[in-house]
Amino acid sequence: MTASELVSASQRSPVLAALLSFFLPGLGQAWAGRVRRGLVLAIPFLAVVGAGVVYLLTNRALSTAALAHLLGELIQPSAILGLIGLDLGLLAYRAVAVVDAYRVAHGDRPAPATATGSGGTGGCDGQRDGHRQGDVRRNGPTAAEAQDGRRPGLRAAAYR
Repeated sequence: MTASELVSASQRSPVLAALLSFFLPGLGQAWAGRVRRGLVLAIPFLAVVGAGVVYLLTNRALSTAALAHLLGELIQPSAILGLIGLDLGLLAYRAVAVVDAYRVAHGDRPAPATATGSGGTGGCDGQRDGHRQGDVRRNGPTAAEAQDGRRPGLRAAAYR
């Protein structure tokens, strides 16, 4: 196993994953550790590229007249409208791949710690000790509470 394989997906950059999926849809997902998801997104792109390569290899003798005829067909209004629709579809496909790669790489990260040092409800598990979910006990009494001899109070969690 190489050092790059040992790096967990949580340490991968979401921006780099999105950039990789911009160049090749699915590559960012695979880089972030979701290889199957990356393959699902890459298959349509690779199929279109493969079909183009096969077409070019089997029709090596594209004559100038055939090329002029093809270009003449492509400048027809209906063909232009179809190409615009195809471009919009490809733009949506690539945008989905880029956003998904960003989310995959970003979503694997552990939740950041809150101000209390835990990743959850601030150290309080809810109803166990009679407090509402999200309430946080202070570490000690305030100066006023210590002077008056009062118990430390509760403060609402302001970090939601």
